[in-house]
Amino acid sequence: MEFFYSSPLGALHSLSALVALIAGAIVFRKRKGTGQHKKVGYIYIASMLTLNLSALFLQNMTGGFSWFHLFILMSLPYLLIGMYYPIFARQKNKRWQVYHFEYLSFSYVGLLAAFVAEVIIRVPLAAGVSSLNQFIVGIFVAAGMVGFVGDRVIRYYRTKLFG
Repeated sequence: MEFFYSSPLGALHSLSALVALIAGAIVFRKRKGTGQHKKVGYIYIASMLTLNLSALFLQNMTGGFSWFHLFILMSLPYLLIGMYYPIFARQKNKRWQVYHFEYLSFSYVGLLAAFVAEVIIRVPLAAGVSSLNQFIVGIFVAAGMVGFVGDRVIRYYRTKLFG
């Protein structure tokens, strides 16, 4: 199990990812605007913030900052903008619910893409297979396929929920 986290910070990162995966799935599937939606949604937000902030200090794969850390710059804005609308823009913007839904849904799609990429990369590495090509293909396959399917699902539910 040490392969998946090599420090307490790595364990925190992995645990927060797992919590975010579960909480995000619950929020996405349950009725919107309820007390449960808000409670589980805040769990998702807290776990994603923990995930992103802990990622800043995880450098054991490359020995320093790498292009992996750029994903934090993609993830955090979606998370923060997604929460901006229900907290600060309810009265200012009639479509705040649509924006909240879209930003946080795409935040979750990004999390799913990262999870799939981790599986594609780490499972073969655990078996002793190591290849830069496998790594690059894994990242692009994960991001592309999960992003494409996620976009379609989000469009479907956006239409269903908001017309």
